[in-house]
Amino acid sequence: MISYEKNKRAKSFASFKRAEEREVAERKQREHEVELASIAEDARIQRAVEDEHERVIKEQNTIKRNKYVTES
Repeated sequence: MISYEKNKRAKSFASFKRAEEREVAERKQREHEVELASIAEDARIQRAVEDEHERVIKEQNTIKRNKYVTES
């Protein structure tokens, strides 16, 4: 009977340990997904800023060129 109790406790502990490890792995996966989403959002914003910067530079160059042609 005593060996049955030890075996039962050992199985219970092992099950508890596996469940805990699974929860930790799931939590880490969720944290990883949140971090990836944040990185993707930052990259999207950075790209939008770069695109707008390029557009402004092109627009300024067009204005300068038109002003030069008009004044010449």
